[in-house]
Amino acid sequence: MNLFDTDGRMEDVGPGYRMRRLEVYNWGTFDGAVWPFELGGNTSLLTGEIGSGKSTLVDAILTLLIPQPKINYNKAADSGSRERSLTSYVRGYYAKRSNASGEEEPVALRDKNKYSVILAVFSDVEKDSYVTLAQVFFFQPGSERPARFFVVAERSLSIKKDFGGFGNNISDLKKRLKKSLYVEVFNDYTSYAVKFKSLFGIVSDDALDLFTGIDKETAILIDVDRLAGIVFLAHDDANILA
Repeated sequence: MNLFDTDGRMEDVGPGYRMRRLEVYNWGTFDGAVWPFELGGNTSLLTGEIGSGKSTLVDAILTLLIPQPKINYNKAADSGSRERSLTSYVRGYYAKRSNASGEEEPVALRDKNKYSVILAVFSDVEKDSYVTLAQVFFFQPGSERPARFFVVAERSLSIKKDFGGFGNNISDLKKRLKKSLYVEVFNDYTSYAVKFKSLFGIVSDDALDLFTGIDKETAILIDVDRLAGIVFLAHDDANILA
């Protein structure tokens, strides 16, 4: 299989866990609907005009995989002003305007009553197994920064089917997910990472640091093994992250 094969046959993909689907909801300027990106586990190329959302999708994947202190959201977009943050993605900041005092403030697509979800489904064709990673973001009363919880499922989930239709109380969604088959919910990244790394066969704590090197150039031409063709190879089955 090469970069330009387009038949998308799962039997042609390499070994290990590979990203099959990425979904975002209310993430950055991907607003008001579930935006799915079907990769099928194949090596994929993400292209688009400046400002079309390439870096936003890269940052969604980084957020799913690595701890918050290690993420530099501005690196992929080459944003010297450090304008991107977790808050800006959850609120959907897209412009700035002057307030009554003449100071610039961000303009948001969403208020703090909305919630956001990012989700990726990985599959290992040889083992016929699936793993879903997801994070749900929301604002607690009086807070300026989003709270979140983490989800690992040993099956394929989707935002529309599994993260919607719960009413206005985010705790109801969390309770429902906890009762779902083969789904675990975590309140912190460390516990979440321990779980997904064990499923992917990642032994080294440094393996995920590979993703902290994504920069402007990889947002323009996504490296085939570091983003859309993300591969988790288990040892001897190969315990490395490529």
